[in-house]
Amino acid sequence: MWSRMRDWLEDGAIDNSPQLEIDLTGPQYYHDRHDKLVLESKDDLKKRGLDSPDSGDALALTFAKPVDPLPDPEEHRRRDRDDEDYYSGGYSGFSGNKQGLWMR
Repeated sequence: MWSRMRDWLEDGAIDNSPQLEIDLTGPQYYHDRHDKLVLESKDDLKKRGLDSPDSGDALALTFAKPVDPLPDPEEHRRRDRDDEDYYSGGYSGFSGNKQGLWMR
């Protein structure tokens, strides 16, 4: 998760939080004998006088499961225009068994 987060942060944007900056820059890493990236343990962080990176862990957890990319915005607008519930006046976001437009 942390490596996916690191890759995303190259182009992504996060809150300008001093605590989050400390959490993201505090832990060190190394490569194990299988060349797998290993994040420093919380016990080792504590030995170095650093707190558990709770905010960094919370952000990293958002990368636990890959998310599909957003659909083409123009296609999304076309689907919204073509949805009969959208213009029928009955659109509530939860009509019938259809997913609301915001859930597509």
